[in-house]
Amino acid sequence: MGTLTLYALKSGITLLLLYLPYTLILRKETFFRLNRAMLLTIIGLSLAVPGLDIHIWDNAFMTQFEPQSQAISAVMLPLLVTADSTGQPDALQTDHSAYIGLNILVALYIAGAVTVLLWKLIGLVRLIRFISHGCLWTSETDGITIYCHAGKVSPFSWMHSVVVGESDAQDGSAVLCHELAHIRMGHSWDTLFVSLAEVLQWFNPCIWMLDASLREVHEYEADDAVLRRGVSARDYQILLIEKAVNGSPYTLANAFNHSLLKNRITMMKRNSSPRWARMKALYALPLTLIAIGAFATPKVMNLHTPLPTAVTDVPQSTATDNAPICDKPEVQPEFKGGMEKLYEYLSHNIRYPEIAQKYGVQGRIHLQFVVEKDGSISDIKEIDIHNNKRAVVVTAYKAQNDSPEELRKEGESKGRKALQEEAIRVVRAMPNWTPARSKGQPVRTIFILPVMFRLK
Repeated sequence: MGTLTLYALKSGITLLLLYLPYTLILRKETFFRLNRAMLLTIIGLSLAVPGLDIHIWDNAFMTQFEPQSQAISAVMLPLLVTADSTGQPDALQTDHSAYIGLNILVALYIAGAVTVLLWKLIGLVRLIRFISHGCLWTSETDGITIYCHAGKVSPFSWMHSVVVGESDAQDGSAVLCHELAHIRMGHSWDTLFVSLAEVLQWFNPCIWMLDASLREVHEYEADDAVLRRGVSARDYQILLIEKAVNGSPYTLANAFNHSLLKNRITMMKRNSSPRWARMKALYALPLTLIAIGAFATPKVMNLHTPLPTAVTDVPQSTATDNAPICDKPEVQPEFKGGMEKLYEYLSHNIRYPEIAQKYGVQGRIHLQFVVEKDGSISDIKEIDIHNNKRAVVVTAYKAQNDSPEELRKEGESKGRKALQEEAIRVVRAMPNWTPARSKGQPVRTIFILPVMFRLK
């Protein structure tokens, strides 16, 4: 579920990047079909880009980072092992705060998505039930069913159904033409599409703004279709004002008075946009490339920033037998019981070495190991992901009567080695993992586990 949350965040940022310029560049243009296509494309790109795997920036960065570049396939949080600054052993603790915070974030996202989904489904059920409930008569034309209701009914359309009141049911009425235009243009399918995006990006204000913009364009298109049939613009505008007093209670439907009345009348009076203005839509091309580069490209690891990662794209020479290393398994390897059980195991078994405490050595050890097909651990070793910089640093010295230079050398050699050996010892004693899988079969893969040692 954490993957879904990360996907939703990337999707939301992509939508923000593409939609906000639309509101400034294209929203007031009279190219209704183009604007509708742009809004649907923006939604489609926001849903698709985070799931793509395109090597768009590889050539730009490969020369600089080629020896150490690795594709990040998963992110995990480090174990934090602490000791009192006086050198006395302290209770070991796992850095659960970030982990718990992440779980809370995921839970909130899922709860919001489920709430919005239920709200949408309830609205859809109410809408479908109302269409045929209590109607006076029905008629069918070109596969479209017209439901006539008694009294003053706010007209609306959904899929292949139109609901109107008795006064609006006559053939050729502007209201009926408007709703038939919604159906012939397939606006209900657009509404379903944007509703899916709203479930996934419920936290993103831009998706709700885009929904309003798309419905606005729907009304512009339907209004234009009515005026093209020879209806007087002045009479039609008066009709809009008369109908504006009764709003539609169904948010999913395309209602005659759905959008802001002022905007619709203003758009009717606006002169047609010049043809060259269509070129404004090209703004989306560079922004799409930026979004792909940010979210759809396997990242080359920033070697100056220590990131705890699980890595699978590694040279096959690290294998301990003839079986190849799977660089991109469909299912990642996992400590049995999940991340929390892994933290529990490490926190119960790892100890802060006394020699490292004595010389004030602290830092992060990155251990790389192979998770075999049977879940066993092999080929354990420390790796340096800091561009040839020491992962473990000396920050304080507790020994007395020695020169700082001697202390530095002794601290780096003894303390660093002790932390490395302790981390390797605990990983070597791990129980078997659940192996990675690809095409339903267990495969060998590489995993990197960061362990942070820190003095209080």
